[in-house]
Amino acid sequence: MARSPSSPPDPKAAPVARASLREQQKQFTRQRLIDGALQTFQEAGYATTTIDDIAAAAGASRATFYLHFASKLELVRDLAESLKPEIGAYYDDLDQILVRDESYDALREWMVSAVGWFDAHRTFVAIIEEVGAVERLEGGNELVPATYIPDRMPKLLARKPKRQRERFRLRISLLVAELTGACRMWFAGDFTVTFDELVDELTELWHTRLELTG
Repeated sequence: MARSPSSPPDPKAAPVARASLREQQKQFTRQRLIDGALQTFQEAGYATTTIDDIAAAAGASRATFYLHFASKLELVRDLAESLKPEIGAYYDDLDQILVRDESYDALREWMVSAVGWFDAHRTFVAIIEEVGAVERLEGGNELVPATYIPDRMPKLLARKPKRQRERFRLRISLLVAELTGACRMWFAGDFTVTFDELVDELTELWHTRLELTG
């Protein structure tokens, strides 16, 4: 039976609402710590940034940091994990695009978007290599698993004979590494090419190495 507007609130519903607010506050604080870490990583680098630096940038205490993360590395891993769906979606889209259109122009349009994503996440891109060098990560830099991207492109892989697919998966992983590295070097000012020139070079490389015919 429906409760009338004048009836008192159901006491059983109250804990649910409080739990939701607590969870929202927890997520808010966690995101503040991640944002604070990115700020300090950008200013000082991953290796020299301390837990106290991150906490101060987030307007929190050292104790609060440890309520959410066991270490700097765990924070970065959490950030990488949260970005995985977004990253994967780009390669899902590319897989669909290349089924319809293998042309240079179609690939270039995707590359503009991909480089734009890297540009929007400059700090994360910059610290990936540093984290791998500073921390002892099992199996190499596990923040960016080598098999993650090729597995998001099944349609492209299915067009290759079975005996060639594993080698082609390796090729895709190498192309992603080159894309990441090229963007990192461009952000650092190692090369003074324009955005369009960077996109053109990457598009030409990918179009050739993916053996596209359009």
